[in-house]
Amino acid sequence: MNQQGGAPDEQNQNEINKLQKELNHDREVRGQAQEIVREEDEAIREIEQKIHELQHPKVEIFVNSEKKEWDKPEISFREVVILFYGTYDDSETVTYSVDYSHGPKGHVKGILDPGQCVPVINKMRFRVQKANRS
Repeated sequence: MNQQGGAPDEQNQNEINKLQKELNHDREVRGQAQEIVREEDEAIREIEQKIHELQHPKVEIFVNSEKKEWDKPEISFREVVILFYGTYDDSETVTYSVDYSHGPKGHVKGILDPGQCVPVINKMRFRVQKANRS
């Protein structure tokens, strides 16, 4: 600004224009960089998903004779219940029982209690029952 408080003099205006141009360029570069980061994040998610699928291939299991796909190396009592009923009722008036067969060596058949897990193999069978306490 000139000494009288009016508009910037020509030298200052040139500096302002130069800085404004630089600022606009930097904002454009930042926008491009953010788009690249978004694309790379998506690529990373896809790669992580492929790795997970290769490390944990889906197996076919049966819950109360219904065919289900499972992609984890083990399954918990709670997960079996949710897989069949779609939800898990944690109230004191509802109880579940879960047993399994056709499992892997060392876990061929058995009963799962709340909080327990069992290794899963292809064609493994689970039976889950829900009861209401009176």
